Amino acid sequence: MIAAGVGPNTAVRAALQTTADDLGTAGRDTWYGYGLVDAGEVTTGVQTLP
Repeated sequence: MIAAGVGPNTAVRAALQTTADDLGTAGRDTWYGYGLVDAGEVTTGVQTLP
């Protein structure tokens, strides 16, 4: 992700949280957190299906 221009670490965290595929209850929850990481979506900017 850093090679794709996402940085510093706070931006990496924010990008992972906002592009994660939500699982379980909508939003952050205790079981799945923010959901399934979609690093491909972060680096390409193209939304993918979970």
